[in-house]
Parts: sequence; C-alpha cells; structure tokens
Amino acid sequence: MMIKDGISIKQREIYLAYFPFTDLSRSKKRPVLVISNLQHNTFYQDIICCYITTHAPNFNNCVEIKEKDLESGFLEYKSAINPTKFFTIDQKLFYKRLASLKPEFYFKINNRLLDSIQI
Repeated sequence: MMIKDGISIKQREIYLAYFPFTDLSRSKKRPVLVISNLQHNTFYQDIICCYITTHAPNFNNCVEIKEKDLESGFLEYKSAINPTKFFTIDQKLFYKRLASLKPEFYFKINNRLLDSIQI
C-alpha cells in the first residue's frame, strides 16, 4: 500500500518509504525525513529527504530523535537523523506517515544540513 494520491507530503514529516535493492528485485521500508517544502512537494514528483537510521552504531554524525522532539506521531525504534545525508525519492515510494518533528527541532536539523553544504 502506498500513500494515496492527493495526500500532501510536508516538510518536517517522517515517513516510511520503499527503498529498492540495487538489482530492483525487492525493496525494504526505511524511515525518511522530508526536508523539501510543500511548494516543491506539490510541484515535483521527487521529494528531498534526509536519511534516518535506527542502527545505533551509525549515530556518530546524527541527531537523535527523542519523543519530546515530535509534534505528532511516534517512532517505533530509537532513531537518529543524519543531516549530512540527503537524497531525492519519488513520492510513489512513500508508504506511511509516522510522525512530524517540532519546528524548533527541525530548525536544528536544517542548520546542520546547511552547515554541511556551506550555504
């Protein structure tokens, strides 16, 4: 089941998305943070996201997401955002909305992302 057409994918939201294996034979669901704004997400099919890991040894350059950082929803596993790893993904691969970050926490992530690319 994919996200239904007409659903707005918004900045600060965390989704499960399908990530295809290299050989395209299968895919795996992974959490992602949407960093592109609503205008971009409405106009373009590809959404700009940050990588989220649930694997604690990968938390080195990451910002851990705590329950107090969520405006709505919840994360089943201890998770962290890597603001130096961002990518685009087709909206059709979004599976399920999990949560939304509080604006002040998202601002912290956004600043780390901007620092990493020197804008």
